[in-house]
Amino acid sequence: MIAGAGEQKLLELLDVKDGKTFYPPDYNGFPVDQYLSPGLILPYSSAHGCYWHKCSFCPEKAEGNTYLPLKVSQVTKNYKSWPGR
Repeated sequence: MIAGAGEQKLLELLDVKDGKTFYPPDYNGFPVDQYLSPGLILPYSSAHGCYWHKCSFCPEKAEGNTYLPLKVSQVTKNYKSWPGR
């Protein structure tokens, strides 16, 4: 068991050296026209941790996770190529 986000630990266990490189999401191949929603909804996380970091019940605070947002340029880099754009 790993406390907190396990992505980095998983990469270490798999001996992946390039684990901190950001790759924008690639939604090509997803059947986005078949989702039962009134509009296009794509899963995307632009940050890790919590901006406020104050709630006593929050696991982000209890585990000492810092707030790490992506740069706006990283988030919007391939926005025009996303499905439905």
